[in-house]
Amino acid sequence: MERNLSLLKSSVTSGVILGLVLVIYAVILFIMGLWLNTWLGFANFAFLIGGTIWAVRTVRAAQGGSITFGQAFFTGFITIIVSSLISTAYNALFYTVINPDAIEQVIAKSVEMMEGFNVPEEAMEEAIEKIKESTTVSKTIINGLLYSAIFGAIIALITAAAMKKDKTVTEF
Repeated sequence: MERNLSLLKSSVTSGVILGLVLVIYAVILFIMGLWLNTWLGFANFAFLIGGTIWAVRTVRAAQGGSITFGQAFFTGFITIIVSSLISTAYNALFYTVINPDAIEQVIAKSVEMMEGFNVPEEAMEEAIEKIKESTTVSKTIINGLLYSAIFGAIIALITAAAMKKDKTVTEF
């Protein structure tokens, strides 16, 4: 029981640290005026993968160099879920208080991108309508949490498979 509490505590702590890193990164992008840059947004995935690997390695090291697949998955998944809750809370604050015009700015950026690809006017209007429907604050929060859980599970599974290291006893 004590080992499970230690594993949970370590996972939550890693999740809080990763969540704060994601928020700091988002704030830096906003301050620099780069928060709408799609490519820089993909860095969040790198942070999630790196943070998950770091969390599992930390637990593995604390356990004397071994970790089961289940422990590694649990650590990775809880780390991502906690970090996602923190970054989603920041996003809610961002869209409602910090930058209430953010959704309109996202739509304007989408229009700009579609014009760059010479999308027909009719298709562009349809796409804009879909963007307006899907980018409400509540839908953004719900989708953020849902996708975090799905991708978090995938990242945690891959990380657990790659990093599990059971204790082996070698007898001569």
